Amino acid sequence: MRSVYILLAAAVVSLLTMKRDRLSMANDIANEMYTKLEEGTQDDPDLFNSTVQTFVEMKGIAPAIGFESETTAVDLWTISGITTNIRRAFEGILQSVGARFSGQRSIAQSTASVCFSKNLPQKSVTKVTGIPKGLWIDGGRLAEMNDCCGKAEIKPCIPLSGHRDAIPWKSVWEWFHSDDCAKVIEDKQTKRRYTRKKFTLPDHAGTTLNLNCAHRV
Repeated sequence: MRSVYILLAAAVVSLLTMKRDRLSMANDIANEMYTKLEEGTQDDPDLFNSTVQTFVEMKGIAPAIGFESETTAVDLWTISGITTNIRRAFEGILQSVGARFSGQRSIAQSTASVCFSKNLPQKSVTKVTGIPKGLWIDGGRLAEMNDCCGKAEIKPCIPLSGHRDAIPWKSVWEWFHSDDCAKVIEDKQTKRRYTRKKFTLPDHAGTTLNLNCAHRV
């Protein structure tokens, strides 16, 4: 049994050594390439940039750094611009130390949901896009919700849950608009009634009511 442990330990050490050797080799190659790049461009910033952009478009380079094989230098510049704009938004108009306003909440969660992927490291996401950890988690929840519904049912944000003791706005409406309501008195000086008039309740569902009630005082 002891010999088995020794063999396993030797195998692990061998793998770690190979990994270190490959990493060391990669660093050596990269440093050599960079040295040649500096020497070849001779402190010419434009030539330096053009050389790097040309290198990025060579076969196998873009996939090695996580992009599609047809990605060009212009595409990378565009991606950088988009992520910078996203970060500015989350560090600016979408930033909040507490609960966000309704519009902020919808935009923030929608953006986080379309960016979300379980394979992306959260700390790196926050660094690149400015999306904080809690919002990134909410974005994942929203993405999962929308994946399970049709296009017509897609939500821009996670629906808020109501308080346990909350009174529905429809009930408040009925306090003053039911036929047997004793809280208000009908205006006897006019026979007008509301027709073709609508009112939207201030609830999260945006419930719209068709008004057909009499004028009251």
